[in-house]
Amino acid sequence: MAEGIATFYGCDLSGTLAQRPANAPAGIPFFATDTKQFFVSRGSGDNWTEVGGAASTALAAATITVGTEAANVINVGIQLNDADGTALATVGVVEAYLSDSAAGDGLTATAPDGDIAVGTDGTILFESVTDKVFKLQSEADGDIDLDIGEAGVGTWYLIVLLPNGEKVVSGAITFA
Repeated sequence: MAEGIATFYGCDLSGTLAQRPANAPAGIPFFATDTKQFFVSRGSGDNWTEVGGAASTALAAATITVGTEAANVINVGIQLNDADGTALATVGVVEAYLSDSAAGDGLTATAPDGDIAVGTDGTILFESVTDKVFKLQSEADGDIDLDIGEAGVGTWYLIVLLPNGEKVVSGAITFA
């Protein structure tokens, strides 16, 4: 049996080396279930032993919801999630920036002319470039929302940088 892959009672259950429990000996086959329970082989055949695991609570994903413009403000909601797509049950911290690109390539050339502030959820810990680059902290349920102000016409994209290096790009934040 290949390390990290197992067929268990007719089901394909996969694990990766990154998921290996700390107490799993090297070279011993293991698998991880979708509930994050880890098992290792303690011999041959069907002799599997649970060695730990629990639902992941690490920040691994985000969803971004762009609201509609009202009184020159658009609210942009961010939900931080774990690897299973479940809302965080703890405070999360991410970096974010505004881009002119739908792919999130590069920093916006011009910031919105209105203020960018927290709506009702989360905190802006600091802005390293005013109204362009942010360090954001969620509430204990992974929620953050920003009110972006613009009196004129413009389109931006909010990019959230995840701890694993991935970026999540919002839909267009368009002021008419």
